[in-house]
Amino acid sequence: MRRLRALLSILALGTFASVVSSLEPSMASPHRGYAPASLFAVKSAAAHSAPVVEAPAEEPVAAPPVEPVLAAVGDPMTAPTLELPVEEDPLERPALDAVADPAAELEEVRWSVDRRMRLDEMATNWGMWVDDLRELNPDLEDVEWVEAASSYVVYRRDPRRPTQSVGAPNRGHLLAGIPMPEGPHWRLREHRPRAFGSTTTIAALLEAMRAYGAADPEAPPLRIGEISRRSGGRIAPHVSHRSGRDVDIGYVMKVNPSENERFWRTADGKTIDAPRTWAFLEALIATGEVQQIFISAKLQPILAREAAKTRSPEEVALIFSAMSRDPNVHTIVKHESGHRDHMHVRFGCERGNLRCRAQSK
Repeated sequence: MRRLRALLSILALGTFASVVSSLEPSMASPHRGYAPASLFAVKSAAAHSAPVVEAPAEEPVAAPPVEPVLAAVGDPMTAPTLELPVEEDPLERPALDAVADPAAELEEVRWSVDRRMRLDEMATNWGMWVDDLRELNPDLEDVEWVEAASSYVVYRRDPRRPTQSVGAPNRGHLLAGIPMPEGPHWRLREHRPRAFGSTTTIAALLEAMRAYGAADPEAPPLRIGEISRRSGGRIAPHVSHRSGRDVDIGYVMKVNPSENERFWRTADGKTIDAPRTWAFLEALIATGEVQQIFISAKLQPILAREAAKTRSPEEVALIFSAMSRDPNVHTIVKHESGHRDHMHVRFGCERGNLRCRAQSK
């Protein structure tokens, strides 16, 4: 009987191993993701001609310390490798977003209106309920109209309802999404029901955009497109953008769009501001939180020439898929059709969030 039980245990372990080995990430696209990886990890893997090996589940590695959101931009080639989170009970942890959200400003976020409008119209523009706005702003209790140049609280961190990206980018949702704050180096649309993201996404965007503006105060503001709804879920016509980790951002152009221009502009070698666009890409990568960036292969060589001014050919090939000769190397920037007028940036899961899935299904 003991021999029979031992034989059955061996067979069960073999079946489990075969199932696990079949769960490989598929082709990169905005609809199918990769586990977060730094350029340092990719570079090390390429040097040894072997894929990056993740730590086994039974030997979890402690999450690395989180750098301050406002840290100076470093060399993305030396960014620390993202480690696997410790498999601990999420119910025994404090707010999951506290780890990925060190910025005090994300404790409370305010948005402003540039024209007089009804309160219910403002709530619709911001993807919120009037009752929620009144709860956050008691002075709106008996107000039906809001005045131009006024600002209101749209988010206040609640430890009882931590922000959490749940599921995969194309089949997930978002709990207590954080609205992207306003700032001098980027521009939000007036209509903002899809301007909410995870803690990792919003914090990394703030870090990269502030680095972009600090390095070049004369640089035009970046245009922020769609992220996710406040509670995530499907938003047409996108397949992804469901769990607060996907962001559409316009390229920096030589002739800047007007402030009220809504649609993206197609970029090419004559219209794109390549030095500034590359500067922003470099700042994004330096956060260590980027999982993938989707940019048309027609634009990648233009940006790669800018990168080559300070990077070696080997480093450039690890950044841009269009410049890599090895299709098996996981580059940060990948080609995806439909991205000649904007880039699609996907950020990784929050550290310690066991409900987030890096890969799309």
